[in-house]
Amino acid sequence: MVAGRSAQDEYTLAGVTSIIGKTESAQIKLKGWFKPKIAAALARKGDGYTVTSMGAKTMVNGQRIAGRHDLRDGDLIEVSGLTLEFHVKRAH
Repeated sequence: MVAGRSAQDEYTLAGVTSIIGKTESAQIKLKGWFKPKIAAALARKGDGYTVTSMGAKTMVNGQRIAGRHDLRDGDLIEVSGLTLEFHVKRAH
């Protein structure tokens, strides 16, 4: 996490899909009033990941996305006041 309010400073994407939002089932929890229950979704796609806007204003590297966007190592994801830096951990 780079900026904003969330339950944790760092998240490991263990499942196929990880939800960003305020809902109980969200893996990345948004904190604060008036945050969407489901803001965006991160999904594993082959060897990489995509982010999909689910109703909240979602930006990658300062550019607003409307649908699905392929993520690269180091991308900044901004959703509902939360900024996350995406990194791929490689097996050593």
